[in-house]
Amino acid sequence: MKTTLERCALCLVAVLLVGAGTFVFAALGIPFRSPLVLLESLRKGGPVDVADLPGTQLPSFSLPMIGGSQFSSDWLRGKPVIINFFASWCPDCWAELPTLEVMYRQYRARGLMVVGIGVLQDAQSTSWMVRRLGISFPVTYDTTGDVVTKVLKLRAMPTTLFVDRYGNVVVRWEGVLDKARFQRYLSLILRS
Repeated sequence: MKTTLERCALCLVAVLLVGAGTFVFAALGIPFRSPLVLLESLRKGGPVDVADLPGTQLPSFSLPMIGGSQFSSDWLRGKPVIINFFASWCPDCWAELPTLEVMYRQYRARGLMVVGIGVLQDAQSTSWMVRRLGISFPVTYDTTGDVVTKVLKLRAMPTTLFVDRYGNVVVRWEGVLDKARFQRYLSLILRS
């Protein structure tokens, strides 16, 4: 049982982490919602209208991969795709990525492609997280956050895009997805 002092210390650490994260995003010029709105959004989660993206088509982008090669969104054409934005400093991302790995292994024979994008991460920190979680799907990283915020319009962590084989963003989910929601949204892109 935690003492009052331990609970206060944990609250202080949480406030400092949220404040530091907000400062980093602001210093880099990345638009970010207030910490209270972000925490509420992540707690509830929810689909976001695809009108929040530039059109309903997945925008073209290119990012480095942790293996050293360059990833291009052109590789995704003709395939149902799940794109997940994560970071090693995001506790919910640690909880969500293993479910993505399960989905990838279960449905890749049906053509499913899963791509992870490490946000404000370099190759080393992204690779470390991927190894720790045993992730086998392709993983890229955006060190500056430019591609994920300006092209893909990331606003919260984690965020997951479900894209059909025609390149249409069918669902954009901000917050943690449970396995039931993954299955529901996956069925939308697999049947197209």
